[in-house]
Amino acid sequence: MRYIRFLKPPRVVHDKYRPSAHVACLVTITSDLGDSFLPCRLTLSAELIQDERYASDPGSDAQLPAPDTLLSCDNVKAWKTLQWKEGMRSLPVTLPLGRNYKQDCALVVRIGAEPKSDYDDFHRMLLEDSPGVVSVWSAPFNLHSRAPIARTVERRFKIGPRTHRIFEETGESIARHLWDAGVALSSQLPCLLGDSGIISNMVADSRRRRRHADALPSSARSEPPLRIIELGSGCGMVSVVLSHLVANVEISVTDLAEAQAIAVRNIGYASRYCTNKPTLEFHELDWEQPLKYGGSLERAVDLVIAADCTYNADSSPAFVNTIQQIALRFPYLTVAVAMKKRHASEDVFFSLMSDAKFEMTSSISFPLPGDEITGDETVHLYVFTYLGN
Repeated sequence: MRYIRFLKPPRVVHDKYRPSAHVACLVTITSDLGDSFLPCRLTLSAELIQDERYASDPGSDAQLPAPDTLLSCDNVKAWKTLQWKEGMRSLPVTLPLGRNYKQDCALVVRIGAEPKSDYDDFHRMLLEDSPGVVSVWSAPFNLHSRAPIARTVERRFKIGPRTHRIFEETGESIARHLWDAGVALSSQLPCLLGDSGIISNMVADSRRRRRHADALPSSARSEPPLRIIELGSGCGMVSVVLSHLVANVEISVTDLAEAQAIAVRNIGYASRYCTNKPTLEFHELDWEQPLKYGGSLERAVDLVIAADCTYNADSSPAFVNTIQQIALRFPYLTVAVAMKKRHASEDVFFSLMSDAKFEMTSSISFPLPGDEITGDETVHLYVFTYLGN
């Protein structure tokens, strides 16, 4: 799977070589880690979209429209096709600015493999005629503003009946980007949480054991909230999708401090438009430090979930130790870890989990969209229970 990224965000340019102003940007198409470029030809569609809903302040999250009222194809004011070729590392993009723009309205640049699409569909990307490339939407900007455009972008995924808007940064920090396993896990959550899904079945068993541990009568009228901790959340996509799929849920979204700003933005936007009214809270959590309980981390935990947290084998001992610390306090929990195996050293995770008295109870594999060179790739989801108590 590949991602279109802005190396230079869109900007309005006036120069003597063109009869009118234009919007210019520079993009690339890379893997989630940014360590390889798309190695084959691809036709891209670049679109300049206008939206009056951002009129007063294109940089304000308060004006972000609901996910179900995304910019439609009718708002496209200029577009062109571009060719990405073998061996490319970047591609310049220019879009003309005509006279039919309202000066106080925001503009957004979208670039994707499918023209005039409002979102990406992970399952559609798995089909043979799909290049498996994730589209990008720029931060909104307008013609008269001289402030630099925000260095964030949007990804838009259709998951189940809902379109999710996920923000990520354009810089070098891998903690503030989307990763393959997180996207794949998020896209599969409707099935995994369904009546016969492996996560829903395991969590149901965990909740029964939790009720027994808390001495709650089986006839209790109200079910306690499902409580989830996401480890290594990054942008928080997994937690955002969970919050829309599960009613009566409390989710602690955890990662290092550098991920806090983008995660808080995503969970704040999700909370605003989520009919389930979930409790979503970010907590800074360094696996190398003792786990500090407080707030939502003080309450019982039913599910620990993580995606793409095993790529660095050196951090696996701290990662597993953090899971064990939670299990020692809440031994009835379920642990679900999604990983895209990148090298053999990641197998140390499984031996560490076994030593920490976790038993793998089930696993499932999800295919990832590939390309002509990388071929088929896979994300694996492993589910564990704790045997320590």
